[in-house]
This record gives sequence, C-alpha cells and structure tokens, in this order.
Amino acid sequence: MGSTPTPGMPRAIDLRIVEPAEPHAHVIRAPTPPRSRIEPEARETLWILRREGARPIRADLVALTDAVEIELFRNVELRRRYRFLTDSAARRYARRLRLRLEARQFSDRRARGRTISWAS
Repeated sequence: MGSTPTPGMPRAIDLRIVEPAEPHAHVIRAPTPPRSRIEPEARETLWILRREGARPIRADLVALTDAVEIELFRNVELRRRYRFLTDSAARRYARRLRLRLEARQFSDRRARGRTISWAS
C-alpha cells in the first residue's frame, strides 16, 4: 500500500480546481487527454425530417464509451453535436427537438413501423 500504483490496478483520478477569470466561479477538470477524433461504439439514425423548399435534417445518436452524442446534419453537413451522459437524456432532447421542428412544418415521410433499410 505504497504511493506507487500497482500495475494492472485502476488509478484514482486526481481532480484539480482551476482558478477562473471570474472571482466567484470554479471549474473542476479531470486530467484526461483530449479526444483527437471520435471513435463511436454504435450509431443510430433517429429520424430524418423534410419540408418543402428546405434541406432535410437528420438526427444521429452516437454511443461513445463515456457519453452519448446527438449529431444533427443538414443534408450531409454536420451542423451541431450535443453530448449527454445517458442515452435516455439524449433521446428526450431529440424528441423535444423533433416536436419543435414538426411545429415548423417539417415531417417524416417514413411510415411508422417501416424499416430503415430494404431486406434482401
């Protein structure tokens, strides 16, 4: 039980308080390396909404090791990426966003229960 970590044993994460520019705010950052690129474990297209005269909007749910992201595309261009800790929080936000877009006359042309891909 010394101060040196045993090989193969998980190491506790040291948290440090970073002094902010504002006098009464505190930021706690874990010393984790930044992601150079995203390596998703799974990806699912939640919906594709279309409107006459507008480019389609697609929402993808991306599962990562430590988070879940929603990626919003306009045609093939990535427009926004939102990160959540849980799948249910991400799906709730996607549902609220879809309702707002449907209020602006966007609609899903796919029928309920229709599969996304053609079966061979």
